[in-house]
Amino acid sequence: MMASRVLVTTILAIVVAAYFNSYFDESVRQVRTVLGKSYQSKPYEFRVSEDGALVRFEVYGNMPDNTWKSVEFEVFDPNEQYLFTLSRELWTETGRDSEGFWRESQGDLDFTIRLAEAGIYNVVLHVSNGPHSYGPSRKKDFRFKVTELRGDAAAFLVLLFILVPIALLCGVIVFKHIEMHNKYGSRNDSYDLDFKPVGWLLALYSVLLIFAYFLAQNDSDADIDYHRKAAYKKHLAVDRHMREHSLSSAGYRTRSGVGGK
Repeated sequence: MMASRVLVTTILAIVVAAYFNSYFDESVRQVRTVLGKSYQSKPYEFRVSEDGALVRFEVYGNMPDNTWKSVEFEVFDPNEQYLFTLSRELWTETGRDSEGFWRESQGDLDFTIRLAEAGIYNVVLHVSNGPHSYGPSRKKDFRFKVTELRGDAAAFLVLLFILVPIALLCGVIVFKHIEMHNKYGSRNDSYDLDFKPVGWLLALYSVLLIFAYFLAQNDSDADIDYHRKAAYKKHLAVDRHMREHSLSSAGYRTRSGVGGK
């Protein structure tokens, strides 16, 4: 039965794609998280080892009920020139309606972006706090870190979105075949299932996986227009006024913390 062979072949491809998706989504080195209050309005350093590397900004924190905290990262390149600003909000909302009590929150945050040049970058953190419905004693801080990733796992994620539905469809067909055999077939008849991989399909999946692997490792060192990126990335902005200043002229040159070591 062809569906069973396609199922096995697709499962093999899913396993490989899932492995490399996880592999490239990991950081190249261990980086500890730091308290946000320790780096507000002063530089936090992180290292990028290769041109065109992908980095991830990670924020961890839970807000008290009905409060919010706006977090902004101003990023400066190895020449201490302003590049862009990343901003998000941590928040928790509660209420009561006809169905009873409800709570919604946004705790852990992450931003992933490519940096064109290797070197030591500086991040200046700015925080704005919302109302504290339970008083200052309930105010919570957050932790963050910046990590360099092994590569861009997006291509493998796309492959998984394609392969998983194919496997599910084939699985349903095989299940229905077995069900019909058990219901109407003779005990002496075989299920007519063949679980050998399909050669041409295995070759096709191999080409797609190799292509995805190439894309994941392709660290382009071309200049990046962050102003253009900001037009379609909701949480990315480029402050035209800040582009006229360096880290030193902006008045941020104080003791810094080093990430990525």
